[in-house]
Formats: sequence, C-alpha cells, structure tokens
Amino acid sequence: MAIKINKEEILKGENNRKIDGNGEADSSISKELGDWFEVKAKNADQPGGGYYKPIETINGVNKVWGFDGLDEPQATLSLHRAIIAAAKDAGVPLKDIIAAAQAAGVPLKDIIAAAQAAEVEKDDNEFWEVFEKNKEIIGCVCSGKGNIILHGPPGTSKTYCAKKISNLLVALENRATCSDKNFRIMQFHPSMTYEDFIRGLRAKPVGATISYEAENAIFGEMCVEAAKDPNNYYVLIVDEINRANLPSVFGELIYALEYRGEAVNTPYEVNSSKELIVPPNLVLIGTMNTADRSVGQMDYAIRRRFQFFPLLPDVQKVRDEVAKTTFQNVLRLFVKDPTASPIDWSDRADTLSHDFQASDVAIGHTYFLGQDWKNSFKFQVLPMLVEYLKDGVLLDDAQQIKCKKIKEIHFKKLDEEPEEVVEAFNALFNDNSRIH
Repeated sequence: MAIKINKEEILKGENNRKIDGNGEADSSISKELGDWFEVKAKNADQPGGGYYKPIETINGVNKVWGFDGLDEPQATLSLHRAIIAAAKDAGVPLKDIIAAAQAAGVPLKDIIAAAQAAEVEKDDNEFWEVFEKNKEIIGCVCSGKGNIILHGPPGTSKTYCAKKISNLLVALENRATCSDKNFRIMQFHPSMTYEDFIRGLRAKPVGATISYEAENAIFGEMCVEAAKDPNNYYVLIVDEINRANLPSVFGELIYALEYRGEAVNTPYEVNSSKELIVPPNLVLIGTMNTADRSVGQMDYAIRRRFQFFPLLPDVQKVRDEVAKTTFQNVLRLFVKDPTASPIDWSDRADTLSHDFQASDVAIGHTYFLGQDWKNSFKFQVLPMLVEYLKDGVLLDDAQQIKCKKIKEIHFKKLDEEPEEVVEAFNALFNDNSRIH
C-alpha cells in the first residue's frame, strides 16, 4: 500500500496515545498503511503501562503504542479503529484499507468490527449486513482475485446475492449507487459467442450498402471504461454463466482473466489496436445453477481462473413456521435430516439417485419466502419435483411411495387452492418418519 499515514493522525483517538522508550511523544514517523496493521497489541512492561508492543527502534529507542486501561482484544480493536479512521480521513478508500489489513493478516471480522467502531459508513446498516454475509467474497475481490462464481441449486439467491455484492463493491469507494457506468448484468445462453461478449464485427448501413466494423461488446466496453477509472470497481454479472460454451466465448481472455493488466491480442482491431487489457478493478461475477444438467461443466482451464463460492439451501432464512415445515419436508427428499444445523449434505436420502449430489439439486429457500410462498410451492416447487422424478434425480419406483404420491398431488390438485396443495404434501410426512 503506497499511502503513508502519520503516527499523529492515527493516535488522535482519546483512548490512544503515543510514547517512546523514554515516555516522550513522537509523531514524526510516517509508515505505509499496511505496516500499521502489522502491529499487534499486547501487554508489556514498558514505560507508560497499558497494552502495547514496540513497533520501531530508532537510535536504540523503542517506539511503542500505548492503550490505557484496555485488555488485549479491546486494545487491538482500538488500534485498528484508529488506523482505519485516520486512513479514511486521509482519503483512502475502504477497499484499499481492507486490502492493506488483509495483506497484514488481520481477519476480516476484525476489520468489520474496527471499521464499525470507527463509524465508517455508519449511516448504512445494510452496507455492513451485506459485508458481514459476504465478507469472504469481498475479501477475495479486495485481495485482487476478481473472478467469482456463485454456485448452487435453484432458489438459493445467487443472482440476488451477486447484485448486493456489486452495490457493496461500488460503495467501498464512493457510496454511489450502481449505474450503467460501473455495473452491468447479462445472461449467457447456448448460442452466446465471442463476438457477443468480447468484440466482433457489426453491420452498419452506409448509404445503399452495408459496412462491417469491429466493435467492443459488453465485456470489451467494460474493460475500456474500467481502465480509465482505476480507483473504482466495475462489476459485470453473468447470470447462468455455464449455459454457454465458455472456452469459445472467452477465447484468449482466459489468459487475461488471470493476468490482469497484461495486454492480449484479439482477432479484431478496435480503435486501431487488436490488444485488449482486463484491468484489476473489473470484477466478473458469474452465477451457476448446479442442478442444470443440460449444459456442460466448466473445463479446468477456465475453472482455475475463478474463485467458487457455494450458496446452499438455508432453512434458517425461512421465518413462517408452516413454510419452514414444508421446506424441511421438501428437503427430506434429498437429505435424511433437514433439521440439523448445519445440514449434512453427504447424508443423502434414499429417494435421491446416486448420480446426483444433494447439495447440487436440493430446492432452495427463496421459494418459501414472502407472503405468496404457497403459490410458489404449487406452481414452481411441486412441478420441479415432478420433473426431478421424470429425469431420475428423485427415484420413482415401487419402494418410494411418497414420491409417487407427490405426482398424484401435482396432477389431481391442479384446480385446488395452494393451501390445500401444501396441506396434502405435508400430510405425506405427518408420521414424522424420515425418508431413508
């Protein structure tokens, strides 16, 4: 981290003070931001008392931090809070503070606690809620790994989560709302090509004839825009990223995704250059539905360029008691004990085919949220379970009586109210027996 913070700026908090080995104040030393985070507060028998550790020796004198009346965790929090507050006052973006703290080995949870104590972004509770829930992803991006895949079965908030993370990444710099300038979203499909995503020829009418010119597509455009504005994050969300033929769509960009900032030659010349650079501040977030077997999986060359984060069904997110019971009964078709916390996804139910992993195909919690969850159950969840039976995800044989009855409920109760459909489904599990 190139930014330098003066000791006097950091130690202006009322619980902090600076002393040297003779008990005299010294504020002449400036250090890089990452170096300040290297300091660990601890109890030591030094002049001035308190919890501190020598951070520098000048002319044989130890320069130390002092924290009066604080135990070690409080002293560490106070130190980090002071650093963050001083860095923000000096105009350092929060994303750079996070990166510096991570590089120094400070856990993300400590960064969050210290930043909150320093009242950074204090007016936005949602900011910190999203940060806390996605701190590993945010930390990954801040450390320079900007290719992210959120993967999981249907209904686990992958796209919703991607949008929240996008807003937060922009907020790390300037608290702005995502706009077309720094945030775009698109969806891949089987006919997606390199020309649709990176750059290619576009037909343009010229009088009575047609001319073809090479132009950047959405990813190429964002590369150019992000390179012009290196201090801000630019985010592209690619929904259903695995539905396209990725080696064909990415082409030579597979290399550029890993080696950010290095130019690669493309087949098309745009603005008198065939080169394209993927800048470090362009974040690519893909979502991947693990239940979709109609598309191929990522090959290893592409997979190793991305960081993968699973989003799994979460019973705790469902508040309505009837909805929670219904959700748990649905999950009994995939795992033996959906009431466990956390769920053991390797403990599969006997109704699940051995060709599938429960964590890949189990139905997610979003179908059971909100006031109209019963409609979602009747018109989305139940038809999906029937499709799973047709496709062999769930076993449809004589031993799986409950699975057969699920099909009966679906087809015989099409004209009934959603409440009655939910009751009929839950009645299959009223004996409290688990499907083994």
